[in-house]
Amino acid sequence: MVFAERRFPRLCVAAAFLAASACAREDVGQTSTATHQREIVAAAMNEAISRTEFTRLIVVGATQRDATAARMSEPERWESFRRMLPSLDRTTYDSFWSAELGTPPKPLTVAGKPVEAVSSRELAAFIPSLQGEVLERHVQWEAVYPGAWIAGISTVGLSEDLGQGLVYVRSYRFPSGTYYLLDRDCRGWHLADEVCTWQE
Repeated sequence: MVFAERRFPRLCVAAAFLAASACAREDVGQTSTATHQREIVAAAMNEAISRTEFTRLIVVGATQRDATAARMSEPERWESFRRMLPSLDRTTYDSFWSAELGTPPKPLTVAGKPVEAVSSRELAAFIPSLQGEVLERHVQWEAVYPGAWIAGISTVGLSEDLGQGLVYVRSYRFPSGTYYLLDRDCRGWHLADEVCTWQE
């Protein structure tokens, strides 16, 4: 095999290129937008939960939006996003902000863990009961939602060529908001960049 690679380097490179191109064409042609959105969310949340010790993942049943960014004027917001995420495609950004709020795309599993759900109404009733500093509130979260990371997911932005995705994830237990920018190749979606815009 090594001998063949040395003798026919151009053939090997060409074969790899053709295989990758065919894979990309097949993926774009056969994968629905909804599937891409679920895969983007799964990749982003897999990245986030891999840095924690939580054993459960609970997703809020209504889409989230970064309130600070939403209040900006359009030119100001685009400039802010360009600074935060330099490789962000304009079509990804437009898709993200033009999408209607509703039920977020939810993957069935993340990091091998089943994804559970909680209603925004249930959280709205529970959160006002939290008292004390962040760690004290964490203990109170643990009593009601043991071992669970609770996250809110935004709508998903997709670039025109379906090669880039953007999603905003709000963490409730240790409050913060993070944008995840993902790129797609033949192996699937992978993290390209991220930025945390607020944290308590």
